[in-house]
Order: sequence, then C-alpha cells, then structure tokens
Amino acid sequence: MSQSLTFDFARPWRTHPRETVGLGLLGLVTAVALGTAAISANRLPASDEVHAAAALPALPDVTEIRPVAPETAVEINSRLPFAGGPNPAARPFSLAAGSAESRERALECLTSAVYYEAGQESREGQQAVAQVVL
Repeated sequence: MSQSLTFDFARPWRTHPRETVGLGLLGLVTAVALGTAAISANRLPASDEVHAAAALPALPDVTEIRPVAPETAVEINSRLPFAGGPNPAARPFSLAAGSAESRERALECLTSAVYYEAGQESREGQQAVAQVVL
C-alpha cells in the first residue's frame, strides 16, 4: 500500500485567513521590490569618472629599466615638471605657545598615529614614525 502526501491548499485559508492574506501580500511586495531593483540596476547611467578613466592614456611600465647615458638622463629630467622655488625647512615643532587642551589633543593625535602606523614595530621604529609625523 502506498501513501501519498497531499497538501490541502484551502486549509490555511480556512484556519488562518488573516495570516494567509498577510503572507500573500508580503510575498507579492517582496517579488515586486526585487523585480524593480533588478530592472533598475541594469539602467543605471555610467558615472563621469568611468568615462574619464577610460579616456586616460595607458601608463608606462615603471619596472622597465633602460640604459641611459648621464647626459641623456639630465636632459630627460630637465623636461620633468619639478618645483623651482625655494624649499625652506619646516619650523621646529613646539607646544610652548599652545594651551593645555591643544597640547593634549596633539599628544593624542601623535599617539594614535604611532600606534596605528608602528604599533608592532620596535621602539626605534615607533620613534621614526613619530619623527615623520612631527
């Protein structure tokens, strides 16, 4: 004797009509929302950045090394745009003129920078990072 499983589709409607309608509406709203999202995702306009990146020329391979005579290297470097003005040294860092609050903020900033940039380094490595930040 074989038994077959049957499902009475009318039973949930008879026993829980409100819940059945709610579940049906939820399924309908979900299906419409997913369908709308899928359709609109294909119609998004391309951004200006994508077009600008596509228009850029290809970058040269920087790993390529070629033999260049010293005179030719000087000529090549003279065509590169470098700053030609004065390059004075930065003033020494000092907190003498600052308030106690600004000193604490500066110390917190320096501490965070050293921790996140050189937290696993030796003391010398941490000091080097602090010097760069200062």
